[in-house]
Amino acid sequence: MFIALVAIGLLIFLGIIFAGTLVADQLRRNNPFKEVNLDKGGKTNLLAPIIKEDLSKYDKDTDNDGYPDFIEQELGLDPNQSEFVRCGGGKGCADPTLTNTAQSKKNVIIILDASGSMGLTIGGQTRMDAAKAAIKNYVSQAASDTNISLGLMVYGHKGSNSQTDKPISCAAAEVIAAIGTVNSSTIDSYLATIQPTGWTPMGLAITNAQAAFTGKDGERNEIILVTDGDETCDSNPIGAAGNIHNSAAKVTVNVIGFAVSAAEQATLNGIASAGGGSFTVASDSSELIRVMSEKLENLKKLTEQTKCETAAYGNFLTCESDTFNKVYDYINKKKSTYYKKEITKAEFDRLTTLGELVFQLHDERREKGVNASR
Repeated sequence: MFIALVAIGLLIFLGIIFAGTLVADQLRRNNPFKEVNLDKGGKTNLLAPIIKEDLSKYDKDTDNDGYPDFIEQELGLDPNQSEFVRCGGGKGCADPTLTNTAQSKKNVIIILDASGSMGLTIGGQTRMDAAKAAIKNYVSQAASDTNISLGLMVYGHKGSNSQTDKPISCAAAEVIAAIGTVNSSTIDSYLATIQPTGWTPMGLAITNAQAAFTGKDGERNEIILVTDGDETCDSNPIGAAGNIHNSAAKVTVNVIGFAVSAAEQATLNGIASAGGGSFTVASDSSELIRVMSEKLENLKKLTEQTKCETAAYGNFLTCESDTFNKVYDYINKKKSTYYKKEITKAEFDRLTTLGELVFQLHDERREKGVNASR
């Protein structure tokens, strides 16, 4: 009897286990919750759904401005218009909306040749008198631009053009009027003392001119050298022009050859080339006035170009930085949703890469302004 009771109890126990197994299996088959996605951020949540995000949207950039279309759309930007172009990239000073409000300081030293040959006559007057007339005209015209400051330098004005006095004359090159002191009221008195005298130490003059541009780094600095001949003192004018042009002041050396021979033109052109400037020939006094006037007009145009470029850069940078900040902020906010289990690890990584690329692109645009690649 006891054995029979035990057998019955065992059968009942086995039946309960079997029934439990069937129920558990059925529950697994009909689980209302999806399997866990172990690629998600944050802590594991057994109830979290699988997120399968199409990351190809990060590759679509219709306007090629570095910002994916879907981000531009979410930020209210036009995915069909490059933000680089919209902000002024590539327009430069052709953009009519730019305002020329920036100041551009221009510093010019006129270097006058006072060698003995400047006493030769041309068109009824000495070369020196013709040069002085052209310089006076230049100074008078420059007065209309308050951004231009003028100075005056002379060389070969001591000793004589004799062999005996060559050492004295070849050591003579000095600024007689500092930058900012030459104007229509003072130019006559400065020029009055200069007479055709000695030799031609052009290299020394260019070298000594360097001191006149001290403290003017970052401004537009220029030399206009007026001469009627070649270097005669072995002071290496080509080397001097290269040195001053490559200095911190970045001085441009322009040369005007007044009644010079073909052989002399070759050397003078070499000086201008080394100094990053231009070489021009004037055969008589009227041409000398015209050439110097052209130098002034070019100088004024450069001033306006600088103003415009400065305004263009400022406008571009403000606009571009605003767009970059919006996109970069969007990327960081989107990345933060990874920890809320709203995006996958793959998308988180893609956002990280995009953020790095966008920042690099912004850095390039900030450095190069409207001259950036895109």
